[in-house]
Amino acid sequence: MLTKLCMMYDLIPSKYPLYLATQSQSYGAIKLYSRLGFTPYLGAYKGCTEQKSKNAWQNVTEILRSKL
Repeated sequence: MLTKLCMMYDLIPSKYPLYLATQSQSYGAIKLYSRLGFTPYLGAYKGCTEQKSKNAWQNVTEILRSKL
């Protein structure tokens, strides 16, 4: 379903970026989203600094490399 949604979204002219949120411990989901072309957001957002965001994604990346 997600693949079909992404394909349909690509057909929309003048579209905004497509964002997806997930829990940082959802390693299987993160791996799937990465395969679909989603990339981590490394900037600041509500309740999280840019540095904290970068550190969190570095941790997730290391765990994915070792587990999956």
